[in-house]
Amino acid sequence: MLANAATLGAINTGFHIIAFQNLVAPEELEGVRSIANVVTSTKRIEQYNWLVRLGKVREWIGPRVLNRFKAYGFTIENKKWEDSVEVEIDDITDDQLGQYVPQIQNMATEANQHYPRLITAILETGFLNEAYDGQPFFDESHPVGGRNITLVSNKGTLRLSHAGLTEAFENLHNLRDDRGEPLGIQYDTLFVHPSKRLLVQELIEAEYIIKGGTMQAYNRTRNIVPRVVYLPFLSDPEKWFLADTSKPIKPLILQIRERPIWQAVTNLNDSQVFDTDKFKFGLKMRHNAGYLLWQLAYGSDGSEVPAE
Repeated sequence: MLANAATLGAINTGFHIIAFQNLVAPEELEGVRSIANVVTSTKRIEQYNWLVRLGKVREWIGPRVLNRFKAYGFTIENKKWEDSVEVEIDDITDDQLGQYVPQIQNMATEANQHYPRLITAILETGFLNEAYDGQPFFDESHPVGGRNITLVSNKGTLRLSHAGLTEAFENLHNLRDDRGEPLGIQYDTLFVHPSKRLLVQELIEAEYIIKGGTMQAYNRTRNIVPRVVYLPFLSDPEKWFLADTSKPIKPLILQIRERPIWQAVTNLNDSQVFDTDKFKFGLKMRHNAGYLLWQLAYGSDGSEVPAE
């Protein structure tokens, strides 16, 4: 096969088709859509002026009560991401292009996995990185309240267990607005590492607790959440998370500036091609992720073994 302009154009088109046939929109990926809002970005840095509405529907007695807004602000700067391959000119002239097809397919697979990787990393580092209120996203001291500020926690330390789940759900009553009214948060999804599948079955699916082959007691955390999402990219399998995913706003945000773009260097007269005797093909993306509402999520770092 001759490595001429027509051939290279056909190769580039073929690689482009293979890559995009295997790409999946981030909104469709389970590790993204279940916990993050996917939004479109129009510039390098997005400024979010976050208004928290203080108040809710009330019985109309006397004059109207005008609810206030409390302003918060945070920014998310988009980052560039890429994945690329090189193709030897000799592999074109020797008709060896078939070996590159799996690489292009894998490039698309890696791009698909990149989004849940990023979301998982943001979630996992929420014990250190700040939310809009200046506290770590998962923290024991989120300030809540207008004149009478109270400190609210959405962080645990127990490993995934009956005790850990019980502690998390008992904490729900502390999630209140600035007037002290319940926010109506209901955790409906558990996020955990796939290595905990058997443990999840024992904690959430089993009707009774079995120890040493003997039925001990009724499983009090059975069906405590209707859905479990396994996050294979968690670096620490002891960390686990709960979230209320039923609201229009999710705990996290995935900000998309540029969806995957296909790029190629296939000009025989290009100086890099001249120097390396190789052509280049790749994907480029621009996006980033961040935190929205800490109230909608609970995280445990799993540092403490429960006494049960």
